[in-house]
Amino acid sequence: MLKDFFPFPAIRETQDRVLTALDPIIARHRHVLLESPVGSGKSGMGIAFARHGGSSFLLTPRKSLQDQYFDDFSEHVVTLKGRSAYPCVDPSRWHNALPVRQIHDEVLEGNISPRFLTGALCSNGRCLNPTTEDGRRDYREMCERLAGIPCPYQTAVDTAIESDHVVCNLHSFIFQTNYAGRFERRPRLIIDECHDMASIIRDTIAKTITVRGMTLQEERGMDRWDMRRWQQYFRDPVNQPHGSFSREYRQYLSEYEELVDSLYKVNDDGSISTMMFGAFAVDIEHKDSGTSFRFRQLDISRSARSLILDHGDRVLLMSGTIFSKNLFCYENGLDPSETAFLRVNSTFPVENRPVVLDERPVNLRASDWDRNFGHLIDRIRRILNRHEGDKGLIHAPSYVKAAQIAEAIGGRAVTHSSEDFIAALNGFYRSRGTEVFVSPICQQGVDFKDDRARFQIITTVPYLNVGDKVVAKMMERNPAWYDLKTLVVFAQMLGRPVRSETDYGISYLMDNRFPGFLNRTRQWIPHWMSDSFRGFR
Repeated sequence: MLKDFFPFPAIRETQDRVLTALDPIIARHRHVLLESPVGSGKSGMGIAFARHGGSSFLLTPRKSLQDQYFDDFSEHVVTLKGRSAYPCVDPSRWHNALPVRQIHDEVLEGNISPRFLTGALCSNGRCLNPTTEDGRRDYREMCERLAGIPCPYQTAVDTAIESDHVVCNLHSFIFQTNYAGRFERRPRLIIDECHDMASIIRDTIAKTITVRGMTLQEERGMDRWDMRRWQQYFRDPVNQPHGSFSREYRQYLSEYEELVDSLYKVNDDGSISTMMFGAFAVDIEHKDSGTSFRFRQLDISRSARSLILDHGDRVLLMSGTIFSKNLFCYENGLDPSETAFLRVNSTFPVENRPVVLDERPVNLRASDWDRNFGHLIDRIRRILNRHEGDKGLIHAPSYVKAAQIAEAIGGRAVTHSSEDFIAALNGFYRSRGTEVFVSPICQQGVDFKDDRARFQIITTVPYLNVGDKVVAKMMERNPAWYDLKTLVVFAQMLGRPVRSETDYGISYLMDNRFPGFLNRTRQWIPHWMSDSFRGFR
């Protein structure tokens, strides 16, 4: 039974119930979706699922979650990150050999994802310059001989291959399995925070081509461009030295041709009738050297299967915010009839996590932000006065608007740029004062437990940016997809301040669009979440 492989001596009632329910489900279904909210212990359940199969891959969207798995389950797992997490072994790049030796020792002791922050990175190593794998290996071996230390990254890879349970981030896993060919299929595959999987795949497989001597400012102009010129440029890799493809030239040609083939609609007689740009979001950037095209696939279902899902005999996909089995399956290449869905309700007392719509919500559409900004600040100040002895979190819709809010509310505000987020966040965590963290990027992956935040203010409905061409085209294809993705972000926000059954915190909603949005998405909202809403339904 699954619970026999639970990693801790004591198991919670919810975990016992879920693992017992999963036993017959995994016997009948290859894919299982587990919707398990914050504090339900889904990582422990994931480890039990992994150990039950004998060997596994555990995949996460973020490196910080990899570290959490290693910290909590180092007896059972090893973790493998990308090259940028490891130091370069090349002695000519060292300022001090000691950190490299220390990190290599950590790798040998089992911590194969050390928190390496400074110095020469393996991702910038000169061994990557040769165009063939043999050339890169020869250069690396030369550096290892000179240094007297094996390459920490290569040691980490070798350790991971030999280990039963490996924790990877999704980007690294796609590279290690599909491009480097380093891992064989395993009995178990676990994907934590799987709501991020589709966007990560889409960005990972995106391809960029720069067409020389061509000026084209708008995507719609491509259909009017002479087809023979497209064939000339897109069919001849010699004209495309700037494509974002693999370093191996043969692999480059293979990936290039695969992209080109997918761009054409071929008639029965073999002639090309049109370019299939409708299947892609195409980002265009005009440069001095020509026009750069970045192709992002809209339908990534086949890629999800080949790049990730096919690497496990049984697959467990976990998140606190799946909400719609059918829409998740639609986007991620799963057959709903062959996929089980299990929902876990929150055990946090509903009175500890109220969600309150402001008494006089503000029209905060982008076009009305400046006009109504003063009203928003008045309401924020009223909430700050109500919580004058507490720390809190304010979710802003952008960096610019976060800075506006921070300046307007004054002394208690702590904000950050894109460069100093981690330092600012850790400083806020350590503080014993009554600061308020103002940020546009705290929707998920951050922990405002206990006194770190007793309240949060969600300024606007976190609608996705329709200026992003993927978002615009997916919304056009399926409007429900857009509302569901927004609901996922909103629900992730709600999970920031209340992290355990004894924790408590209140969420304030400022935007007058919240009632309409929540009414449109009520079919997907679990009752344990809607029970926390106060003053509106």
